[in-house]
This record gives sequence, structure tokens and C-alpha cells, in this order.
Amino acid sequence: MAAFAVLSDLGQFPPRSRRLSAEHGGDELQSPVRDYLGFLNEAETDQDYVRPIFEDTVASLRALDPLRLVSYASRLAETDLCFDLVDLIAINAYPGWYGCEEVEQPLELIKPQLDRCIASIDARGFSQKPVIIGEIGAEGLYGWHDAHNDAYTEEYQAEYLRLACKSALGNPRCSGVAIWQFSDCRTYGKGRALQRPRTFNNKGMLDEYRRPKAAYKAVRAAFLKDAHHANGSASLSRNNTSRLIARYS
Repeated sequence: MAAFAVLSDLGQFPPRSRRLSAEHGGDELQSPVRDYLGFLNEAETDQDYVRPIFEDTVASLRALDPLRLVSYASRLAETDLCFDLVDLIAINAYPGWYGCEEVEQPLELIKPQLDRCIASIDARGFSQKPVIIGEIGAEGLYGWHDAHNDAYTEEYQAEYLRLACKSALGNPRCSGVAIWQFSDCRTYGKGRALQRPRTFNNKGMLDEYRRPKAAYKAVRAAFLKDAHHANGSASLSRNNTSRLIARYS
């Protein structure tokens, strides 16, 4: 997925976006395992001024490769105005982690919110487009445990991701889920670090030294269970990316 800088002058964005699409897209096209071309992460896609930029970028990517699916990652599943432009809808969502400070049982938010996001997409006329969860996760500190299995413990993160995988992969409209993230990494400093212990993004299933947390085993078990279920099913349409490509290219 190509990354694009935020430009203060939006007039500069389309030509630079086209140039970067060509540069990064060329690399992507060399790999046979790239199922789709992605651009932009969590833009303000509920605002009208964004749409012309997305139209231009989608056209550029389709010109580079008319066969692969085109997508972007949205954090605005229920209000996004650009889903009609792409082949694959990718949702970034963090129910039970962000915005749940007053909720007694935040883990109970995961499935209802994911189901609501997908139902909203279908209700707006996109029920024939595949949907994936492009990001979901919660932070866990390697080696941190307490009797309450509360936020930031390995146990909370593991249970969060177990439920996230179960909720996403259990929804027949969801074609897959990507965990944010593989390993911990440095992030914001100074004031913005107040909700980032160690000034790290601690959502990794492994820490920065690649030591697995409890979440690693939880996600592995969830994916293996789903793969076993898919292999034993008469219909593999939800898990078979090649069918999605054939259907939507």
C-alpha cells in the first residue's frame, strides 16, 4: 500500500499522488501475491472536498493495473462517501479500545459495532462489494498481568483479539481481518504520549524484540480455526480471494 503525505495545498495532491502511485504501484505489480492495490489510510472520506482526490487516485491505479482490486482504509464506515469508487471496502475500527472510557464492559462493544458498520455498508447499496476489517486491535504490555485482566494486560489484549477475530470472521459479509499490529513500535512523544505507555504503540502481538505476547497465540488459534472451517466447507467464497478477484475485476 502506497503512503501519501498530507499536503497543505490540496492542489498539489493529485499530481503527486499520481506520481507516487506509479512509483509504488510498479513495485506492487511485480508481486503475484498482491491481491489489491491500496491507497490512503483514514482520510476524511465523509467530506465532499476529498472525493475528487479519491476519484483521481482510483483512476490512476486502475490505469496501472485494470485487474487487481482497488481499495483504501476507512475509519468512517457509517458515513464514508467514497465506497462506490472502490472494489473492496476496508474498515478500520477499534471498538472496546478507543472512545469507551465510560463503558463498564468494553469488550462487549466489539461484535455489535462491527456488525453495525457492515450493516450500514449494505444498507447504502454496497452489499455486493467484499468487506474486510483493515485494522483492529488493543494495546498490551509484554509481561504485564494483573488479577483483573484489565486494559494493557496481556490477557485483555488476547481476549480482545480473540473476540475481534471471532466477530469479524463469524460475519458472513466479512472476507477477512488484519490485526493492528504485528509488533510494538515507537510512536508519539511529549504530550501525545500520555495514552501511549513507554511512548510506544503497544498493539503488537509481539513486543519490539519479537517476543510473543498472549495475543499471538490467541490470533493464531483464531486463524487456524477459521482456516479449518473454510477447508471443510462446501463454499469457500468468503475466504477465497481469487474468487473475489474474478468477481470484481
